[in-house]
Amino acid sequence: MSASGKDSNWSLAASGIRAGIWEASLDYRGKDAPEQPGIEVSHLGQPLDGLEVATIPGRARAWSLRFAIPAELLSD
Repeated sequence: MSASGKDSNWSLAASGIRAGIWEASLDYRGKDAPEQPGIEVSHLGQPLDGLEVATIPGRARAWSLRFAIPAELLSD
């Protein structure tokens, strides 16, 4: 995805947060999709480790994203 977020070939659909786990799907609608998207999770400008990216079987150019939100970042 472009740093500016203006690449209209990408579509992110968040399915929500359950038990501190954020899940979403990412689709690429352009012609030359990467084998795996180069994305990262950050909080207040600091990158966080732990993002899981997996291809979605049966869907071309689609990935599932899963991230366990660190407990210290969760609040009501």
